[in-house]
Amino acid sequence: MDIHNYERENLGASRILILKNCFKSLGLDSVIDKIDESIAIAALYAQGKLIAEGAGKGKSCEIGALAEAFEHYCLQNEILNETPIEAAKIAKQHALHSDGVIQSLSCFNEHVEVVKFKSLFGEDEIAIPQLLVSPRDALPEGICHKIIERYATNSGTALGCSFEEAILHGLNEVIERHILSLLMLDSIGEECEVKIHEISKKNINCLLSCIDFKPHGSIRVYFVDELLGSFFCLAVRDGEEDTFSLPQIGSGCSQSFLLAFSRAVFELVQAETLYGYEERCIDEQAIRIISRSKRLEGLRKMRPISSKVTDYLPEPNGKFPNRPREQVNSALNSLKRSEFAPYYRVLNEMASSVFVVQVYVPGMERFNLIRSGKWVAPHAALLHSPFDKES
Repeated sequence: MDIHNYERENLGASRILILKNCFKSLGLDSVIDKIDESIAIAALYAQGKLIAEGAGKGKSCEIGALAEAFEHYCLQNEILNETPIEAAKIAKQHALHSDGVIQSLSCFNEHVEVVKFKSLFGEDEIAIPQLLVSPRDALPEGICHKIIERYATNSGTALGCSFEEAILHGLNEVIERHILSLLMLDSIGEECEVKIHEISKKNINCLLSCIDFKPHGSIRVYFVDELLGSFFCLAVRDGEEDTFSLPQIGSGCSQSFLLAFSRAVFELVQAETLYGYEERCIDEQAIRIISRSKRLEGLRKMRPISSKVTDYLPEPNGKFPNRPREQVNSALNSLKRSEFAPYYRVLNEMASSVFVVQVYVPGMERFNLIRSGKWVAPHAALLHSPFDKES
């Protein structure tokens, strides 16, 4: 089994054809620049004008680059149909009472543009600040909008050749960022109640052989075993402090352990390969934030404190190869057991052959954004009221 198609119903060649037909129907042209065998950049043009770009990694890097470019296009061109809502009223929605980012808006009366998300468990809907799930380059106005912008991310946006496939990738990405945040918190001494394993060098080499890839230099790889129904891996470059302002990282999440490992390694390589002036500026901003607190110094090395080197490895292949619907059902059951309720919205649907969705799970950590140069707080701190007299 080709592990890179584990979450897909269509194989690579047919997927590229489907995507290019989709672009053609919208009057878009696509250009792919393959940097090497595992890294590609895609650009979308309308009447000769560049309108969106994306990067892809791994054995299917060209498809990944096209998909990410189209995801960015869909977010940039969405039309807002909802009436702006007072921030405090957004925070009063029952489904968002445990969402720290949203609750931090509860004392503001500024009106905020919103988008609606539907429940994956039923008919419930929630209104989420549009800026929170679709970051913009323009500087935010007002304190409320500045808070939203600080935690803004387009994570959970995903393309699939079926609805279930798109939802699966959106869920995986949101869960991945959540667990990455937990490992970052562990790196600074915060208890996160997650068992973190560091893969032995011998087993790293064995797994690299399984995915037929040999990165230069030495890497560390950590994994979390079946949290929220998924495997999570974090790849970190060992040494090379002089090359980058901060050690580069890559993360991956999947119900297949080997695919999660592959994603983490290839994302690390992608981060290093595409590292340039903009990435260095972001890293230097992150360093300025980290330097404000001794507790944050652990983020410079990214060595989870509670991790232990192990020779144990999970079964590499998942239970439901090439069956996104079963994988989605498995993920939803795991989220429900952990009292997380996922929501989604459809950004684009092309003749039932291409779906672009965005998944939002209230209450998940966004501490990973500190590596993007944003001064963010852990979820628990956002929910803690400074006016609580018993604290």
